[in-house]
Amino acid sequence: MIMSMESISILGIVVMVLLVTAVIVLFALIDRRFLKRLLKSFVVAVLMLAATGGCMALLNHYNSWWVLLLAVIFAALACAWYESQQLRFIAQRSLISLCMAYLMGVLSFAGTTWLLLKNMNDVRLVLPPVLMLGILFIQKSVTIGLRTYQSCLRHTREHYLYLVANGATHLEASLPTIRRTLRATALPLLRLMAMPIQMGALLLVAGLLIGGVSPVSACLFTLMLQFATLVSSVLLIVSFIWLCK
Repeated sequence: MIMSMESISILGIVVMVLLVTAVIVLFALIDRRFLKRLLKSFVVAVLMLAATGGCMALLNHYNSWWVLLLAVIFAALACAWYESQQLRFIAQRSLISLCMAYLMGVLSFAGTTWLLLKNMNDVRLVLPPVLMLGILFIQKSVTIGLRTYQSCLRHTREHYLYLVANGATHLEASLPTIRRTLRATALPLLRLMAMPIQMGALLLVAGLLIGGVSPVSACLFTLMLQFATLVSSVLLIVSFIWLCK
């Protein structure tokens, strides 16, 4: 049975709002510095849900694959721009490479998700929220990988020049940096996949169950998305390193 607006209790919403207000008041009395971070997180969550709802409404209205493709490209470029603001060396040297790498990674994730679904109606309904959730995990792991790559470039330059001077190729001299970067990118996602209780996966499974999907199909689809997130993150990092060589 598919959940509708009539299934949501007004009393439950009121109670939840009161509980959240109590938490805000508690932090206002005890830790006002953390309160700003808490309120900022609430605002970001509301904006993200509003963006997801607007994207889903737009896709349902136009009912076209090219609109979905434009949304995926916009999401990839927005993530690349945000990443460039976090890591200044990227903004100065290789923003185009980062944009291309993000396009490859996000398109890979979106394409894999598309292939998991059989009809276009499911794609229009499931892909926007799943894409936003996947991008969050991809960006988190990629940020750690890029920071590791930046650190390696700063601290292993002399070792790289030493290896090249002794006859090593560019790939052979860069392997330690590439190895550390890939490891730093994959480890956060592998830890999340191995956790007994994972919030993102549980929320996705719950959403699929509310939408009428069977428990087995919901768990299988979530597992495939976790694999797609890992593959897309690794592809993104490899593409960025290759484009920057």
